[in-house]
Amino acid sequence: MSLTSAIKANIQGDVWPGLPKRFQSFLFFRVRNQVDFKNRLKTFIPKITTGQDACEMGETIKRAKKEAELAKKSAKLQGLPGINIAFTSTGLEALGAFVNSNDQTFVKKDRQLSTVFRKQQLRGGLFEKGMYADLVGEGWDNPQELRKEYKPTDDNERLIDGVIMVTASLKRDLDTTVSEVKQHFLAEEGVPLNPDTYVLSQNPSIEFTLVREGKVRPGAMKGKEHFGFKDGISQPVIEGWDERQPVGKEPKATKSGLIVCGHEGDPMGQPAWAKDGSFLVFRDLQQLDAIWY
Repeated sequence: MSLTSAIKANIQGDVWPGLPKRFQSFLFFRVRNQVDFKNRLKTFIPKITTGQDACEMGETIKRAKKEAELAKKSAKLQGLPGINIAFTSTGLEALGAFVNSNDQTFVKKDRQLSTVFRKQQLRGGLFEKGMYADLVGEGWDNPQELRKEYKPTDDNERLIDGVIMVTASLKRDLDTTVSEVKQHFLAEEGVPLNPDTYVLSQNPSIEFTLVREGKVRPGAMKGKEHFGFKDGISQPVIEGWDERQPVGKEPKATKSGLIVCGHEGDPMGQPAWAKDGSFLVFRDLQQLDAIWY
C-alpha cells in the first residue's frame, strides 16, 4: 500500500516516521470520568502530532541544517514539540472499543453479539492479557523487581488506561506542552485558562498515575542509547514509505502491515476501527554500573 497524504494524516507521528525528541514525558493516566474523558478526547485529537506533521518537522530540520551550512554556522536547535497517545486494553474498554475478558464468555454465548464481537474486537492475546501478566506469568521477570506503579492492585484494580507521550527538542517547549495537556484533561470547564494556572475540575476526566521523563544523555555520542549501545539498529525500513533502502547488516525492508494495522502484510486482520493504528510496548529498565578503580 502506497503512503498517501490521507494515511500520513491518520497515523500518529511517532509510529512513523518518528518524532524529534531530545526530551520526552510519558504521562500515564487512568480514566475517572468516562463521559467527560470522551468529550475532551474529541477536542484533543487535533493536538495529536500525525505522520504528516512529523514529516513536515523533518523537512524543517533539513532546511535549517542546509541554511546553517550555507552560512557556515551551527544549525539552531528548534523545539518542535509533539504529542501522541496510546491506550491499554482497559483504556479501550473505557472508550467502548474493547470487551474485557470477564465479559467475553457471556458475549460468545449470544450469537448476535458474538458476530459483532468477532468483527469489532481488537485481535492479539498479549495486548488483552497485558504486559504484567505476560512478563510474570509466562516470562522470566521476578515480580518483586518490578516497580509497584506497573503492578495491578491486590483487588486487580487497573492503574494505567493509557499514556500520553510528549516530545520536544527543547526542554522549555516540552514543559509548555505538558502543561497544555494537563490543562486540557484536568481543568474545570467554563473557567478561563492561562499558561500558568487553572482551576482543577471537581470531577476530573482522568488522573495521572505515573510520569516518566526521558532525555538524551548529556555528552553521549550521537546515535547512542542510554546503555551505551548504538540506537535504532533494529528499526526496519518500510517498503514504499521510507525513501532510503537498508544498507549493510540492517534488517530487510518490511511490509507496512507488520507495523501499522490494516495495511499490506498485516497478519492479524484487525477490525476496521483499528486501521492505521499500531502497538506500543513500554519497558522501564534500570542498569547498575560497576565502578572500577
